[in-house]
Amino acid sequence: MRGFLDSILGSSRRDGPEIRKINALRAEYRRLTDAELRAIAVEAKELLTIVAVTAAVASRVLGQDMFDVQLRGALALARGSVAEMQTGEGKTLAAVPAVAWYAREGRGVHVMTVNDYLARRDSAWMGDIYRFLGLSVGYLQQGMSLAERRAAYASEVTYATANESASIFFETGSHSGWISRCSAPLRQP
Repeated sequence: MRGFLDSILGSSRRDGPEIRKINALRAEYRRLTDAELRAIAVEAKELLTIVAVTAAVASRVLGQDMFDVQLRGALALARGSVAEMQTGEGKTLAAVPAVAWYAREGRGVHVMTVNDYLARRDSAWMGDIYRFLGLSVGYLQQGMSLAERRAAYASEVTYATANESASIFFETGSHSGWISRCSAPLRQP
């Protein structure tokens, strides 16, 4: 049973060496210029490098250092596991490295929030990190025009509520209509 749960939830007991490597890389990246850091972000191919670059960028553009619990959450999400975090542990920031990992692979990523306010707030708040990494970011809100929705869906990262993400799907009554109206391919991890 423990093996099954670890396969779904991941295990923080095994990621100590990876967290240490991320922290070492992050310390190294903090000394770089913006241009040098962007170059590493563009060229990075390994998950630990992406997490470290994203953490360094978060520190630089938001003034917020990612804690180990956030790095663990980022690794779990990037590996397709569930990451459970308590209130106040920084779930919004913890998701950014995993979202960037998938978005850089050419996968449009939807980040689900519980309401329109959080979709707008989080896309703006985390948007500077994504843009520094060379990714576009948008959000969906109730009452947006079709043109505004298309622009949001064309972003590499789109923040939205589940209701807003599904609204065009239900309005058109078909999966193919949803894709053609949004003009962004539906991608799966």
